[in-house]
Amino acid sequence: MRDFARYLTRCPNCMLAAVGVVFAGLIAVLFLIDLNLRYRDAIAGAEQQARSYAEVLAQHSARTFEGVDRAMRVAEMVRSDALAHRGPFGPGEAATHVHDALHQLAQISPLMIAVGWTDAAGRLQAYSYDRAPGRLNIADTPHFIAARDHRQSGLFVAPPFRSQRNGQWLIAASRRLSNADGSFAGIVTAPLDLGYFANTFRAADLGRGGAVMLFHRSGAMLAREPAIKDFIGRSFATSELFTLHLPQARTGAYEVDAR
Repeated sequence: MRDFARYLTRCPNCMLAAVGVVFAGLIAVLFLIDLNLRYRDAIAGAEQQARSYAEVLAQHSARTFEGVDRAMRVAEMVRSDALAHRGPFGPGEAATHVHDALHQLAQISPLMIAVGWTDAAGRLQAYSYDRAPGRLNIADTPHFIAARDHRQSGLFVAPPFRSQRNGQWLIAASRRLSNADGSFAGIVTAPLDLGYFANTFRAADLGRGGAVMLFHRSGAMLAREPAIKDFIGRSFATSELFTLHLPQARTGAYEVDAR
């Protein structure tokens, strides 16, 4: 080391070169440290932005379904009034009044395609459609069966299915109707348009490689943007989200390596 120091004192240019090399190395180290800090800040910012987007979209989706539930509760009241023959209407006028009331309810939520109710056998008794729907009995549908076979109250949302009329992906919501003794009386039913969520999610700019997805609790995908062909309706029930995280917490965030 002393020999090296004597060599540098005898060669000033060499000393300057050595100092330059050390200085350049120091700059490179500082640059790498700064680059690493910037990288970590960018990752943290992206994570925070993603969580913010997720929370906003989750809240929006929840509020949308709450709007559907409120509309269906009002439909229950319309049904109760109709069964009690309340209002100054004749038989034909009463039916028109019920249809008009349901038609207005269907306009409340952009997610709802229609709203109506069935009897205990699944026959549609009233609906907001301007003409008779393709199916007048829905006794074999999941949202009817769930309400019929369980005394659960509140909103039930079935997994996605394709419309028999146009092949469009839909989901269906129901609320159980009960007689005075608690026995099953039918359901309030509403088909819901999954395209609404696709249009909403499309407005969220997540940047290159970003995507937003909505799943049914069963694991079926309801919506994804950007869209991927044949993903809607596909089950992801065996994924880490449904097998590991959801059983532990109803809400939260987790990270995975996407490489």
